[in-house]
Amino acid sequence: MITEVEDFYDFESKFYDNLYSSFIDDLIFIKKYGFEPPYCELFSGTGRISRFLENSCGLEINKKMVLGASTRYNAVIGDARMIPFKKHFKTVLIPLNSLNLLDRNSRIEVLRESNRILLDNGKIYLEIMNGFPFEIGNEFLVSEFSDHRNNVSVFITPISEGGRLYFKYRYIINGETVTKKLMIFPISSKEIEEEAKLANLKILHIFGGFNFEEFNAKSDRMIIVMTK
Repeated sequence: MITEVEDFYDFESKFYDNLYSSFIDDLIFIKKYGFEPPYCELFSGTGRISRFLENSCGLEINKKMVLGASTRYNAVIGDARMIPFKKHFKTVLIPLNSLNLLDRNSRIEVLRESNRILLDNGKIYLEIMNGFPFEIGNEFLVSEFSDHRNNVSVFITPISEGGRLYFKYRYIINGETVTKKLMIFPISSKEIEEEAKLANLKILHIFGGFNFEEFNAKSDRMIIVMTK
């Protein structure tokens, strides 16, 4: 039976590159901070980051995403909780709030596996939301594009259902509306510090933004650098 998350990314794979290829703040941060190859990007989608990094590979669980992946990077189908690689990487990348789609136990598994494949003195890049920095019910535009075939816009509305938090996605595709939703697991700085410790990882830095801003309680995101 197809899961809600699988259904969502099966659908998003049709437009993923066009919608999100302009999101490069994290790529700029990765290059400025000085992370080193070889790189492994987890939850890599169609290779939004990895295609621009030498000696890089990506791990993505959604088969349709991998089929649409750029030929400029090595895409592998697999689960980040059971990474099919050996210890080999100087940098593991976990971008774009990917851990916010997982519960605590699954996040710890991903961090432990990231530690396992990380070379000594290697580093992990992690981007997550700081808690849930959105007002319930307020819709906002995420991205849009037009090409010779499609005119697509995607909006997100944070919602609460049954005590759980979701992002409701509204796509307008050539005038037609499609809605999807994803459950979101908020993570505090204290929680990610505890989870890193349980994965035998040490946090080197927590930044509040891609321009190396100091993290504080009002930051909407955490840019985290970990090591063994």
